[in-house]
Amino acid sequence: MALGWLFVPVYANLLGVEAYGLVGFYTVLLGLLSFLDIGLSGTLNREVARLSASGQSASQCRELVRTIETVFWGISITIAVGIVAGSALIAVRWVTVETLTVTQVQNAVVLMGLAVSLQLPSAMYLGGLMGLQRQVLSNGIVIAAGLVRGLGAVAVLVFVSPSIEAYFWWQVAVNAGQVVAIRHALWRALPVADRPPSFRPEVLRGVWRYSAGMAGITVLSGVLTQIDKLVVSRTFTLEVLGYYSLASVVAQVPLLLSRPMTNALFPRMTELVSANDLSRLVVLYHRSSQVVAALVLPPALLLVAFPGEVVLAWTGDVATAQQTGRLVAVLVAGSACLALTTVPHVLTLASGWTDLSLKIGLAGAAATVPVLMLLVDRIGVVGACVAWMLLNGLSLPAYIAMLHRRLPLGSPWHWYVADVLPPALVSGAFLGLAKWLVPPPSSRLELIIWIVGLAGLALLGSALSSSETRRLAAGFASGLGVIGRAL
Repeated sequence: MALGWLFVPVYANLLGVEAYGLVGFYTVLLGLLSFLDIGLSGTLNREVARLSASGQSASQCRELVRTIETVFWGISITIAVGIVAGSALIAVRWVTVETLTVTQVQNAVVLMGLAVSLQLPSAMYLGGLMGLQRQVLSNGIVIAAGLVRGLGAVAVLVFVSPSIEAYFWWQVAVNAGQVVAIRHALWRALPVADRPPSFRPEVLRGVWRYSAGMAGITVLSGVLTQIDKLVVSRTFTLEVLGYYSLASVVAQVPLLLSRPMTNALFPRMTELVSANDLSRLVVLYHRSSQVVAALVLPPALLLVAFPGEVVLAWTGDVATAQQTGRLVAVLVAGSACLALTTVPHVLTLASGWTDLSLKIGLAGAAATVPVLMLLVDRIGVVGACVAWMLLNGLSLPAYIAMLHRRLPLGSPWHWYVADVLPPALVSGAFLGLAKWLVPPPSSRLELIIWIVGLAGLALLGSALSSSETRRLAAGFASGLGVIGRAL
């Protein structure tokens, strides 16, 4: 997350806002095409976790990975061919350019196709590592790739060519290295078998129901999370898309903070579901919900209260802060609601209940598309932000109500009052007082220190607001004390 925040304004300055709009379009493309994995990434995660928990044979586990990776690479190659074939059409008919040439846009789209086809298999292999509960190993690879991707892209733009083509050539190279590293790590982490793995179609027949449900969820998730950017890219210029993409990066903070919980919880909840250990599952559900709320709500409320100040501290550009600040506050409200569904969503998938997410996703898609088009037509680009906020703000209570009806997790009101409300009240009250009583400083350095200080105090108050987060905070402080004494 830190690497993304660090390098995005650098890319925008070196490439220009219009060219950075193509980077935003690449993000949209990656999100939309992720559904073509037909649910195989989530299926591999769950099945590897299930096989590991039940002590199934090493050969069965390795054959599962070999079968799914064979199908996945076929899909990825098809994606690359399709994007390359349609690059001219996208460059001419879809995006609106002012300073870039059609040739530059077409070349960038071709490279996007190659980068996407290499990025998607990485997610599949990461799913396998997460199923084995090898989070530390997978995180190390992702962080290393992020460093190489970010620092290398800046070096390429500064010392080789400040062009969008050079940027995407680097993305292709890093994505290729990342997928090779993650694949190697997964195969080394799998249990050793007495025979080489082979492609077995019957493996797919055994998991097709869950995979089909995951595919449906992935399709709807891709549509619902990218439709706003797709409409903006079609309706407005690349410059407007560039500002909207910058605002979307900021609004991803709640989701980025909740994502590690998804990675850690899914195999653990799958293990408890397989063992039918309902009491421990319920405890894990509520404790994890408290942790997610304590992590997500303070920075989300900070961004709602001080969106322009955060963007100004981040980019150092007053015009960018003015253009994106008004978008950030609305977008981050929707992202916070989506992040709060992290633990409930993981529990439904670990239980194999893909239909619950499908029902909510279908209802959301049916309502969002017409509302999005209407709002964009009436109030411009801000309408896309409002549609995103409405979608997630209404989906959250529906998700909680349906899940708590299926499992004995207690009243939905208990989830809101005991798990979510304490950090919301504490951090909201603190940040509200700060906005009312403490004016932001004028210099950029002082502004950065001021924002970091507010975020730290809001997170501290949030961490002390519930029993589980107090326990974690005490453990963290104890760990720091051990390190201090050792030093």
